[in-house]
Amino acid sequence: MKKIALIFSAFLTINGYAQSSSIKKMEKALETATNISDLKSLIDGDVASGICSLLTGKAICDLLIATPLNETEKEDLENIKSKIALEEFLVKKGISPDVFYKKLLEQRNSETLQNQLDFLKK
Repeated sequence: MKKIALIFSAFLTINGYAQSSSIKKMEKALETATNISDLKSLIDGDVASGICSLLTGKAICDLLIATPLNETEKEDLENIKSKIALEEFLVKKGISPDVFYKKLLEQRNSETLQNQLDFLKK
C-alpha cells in the first residue's frame, strides 16, 4: 500500500511540475508576442496546454466569446497537446482562433488573467 501511495505522490508531483512548466512557457509566449502571428509562432504543445489550463478556469471564460465551457469540453481541453488541436477545439466552439488569440493578447496584462495564472501555479 505504501508503494502505491509513493507512486501516486510522485505522479502528482511530476504532473504538477509539467503544468507549472506549461504555464511558465505560456506566460513567456504572451510576454514576448507583440501580435497574433508572433503568438501563433510561439505556441507549441506546452503553451497550448497552458492556454487550456486557463480556459478550464472560470475567470477566463470571457475569452471564449461564445458560451462558457461545459463539463465535457473541460475534459476535452485536458487532452489537447498541440496548437492544431487547440484551434480545432476553438473552431468547434464557434470561435475564430485569430479572434481568440487577439483577445488573449489584449488581456495578457489584465488583473483577471494574472490572478488566474497565479492561481494555477499553486
